[in-house]
Amino acid sequence: IPAEVLGDPGRLRQILINLTNNAIKFSCGQNRTGRVSVRALLVESSAERVLLEFNITDNGIGIDEATLARLF
Repeated sequence: IPAEVLGDPGRLRQILINLTNNAIKFSCGQNRTGRVSVRALLVESSAERVLLEFNITDNGIGIDEATLARLF
């Protein structure tokens, strides 16, 4: 990952914090240990472009299909 990329660090930070907080919130309290994983992957890199992929996963209850379709 390059040392510098062009983008809005405040918005990216807020999105990642919100998603991570939701993952933590919905992964605990189910009579089991919560688990949250945050990864940043370099998908593509050239002189003109960098493509990063951020993954936040958890072992929470998930979202039902109807709600998921509305969100995404």
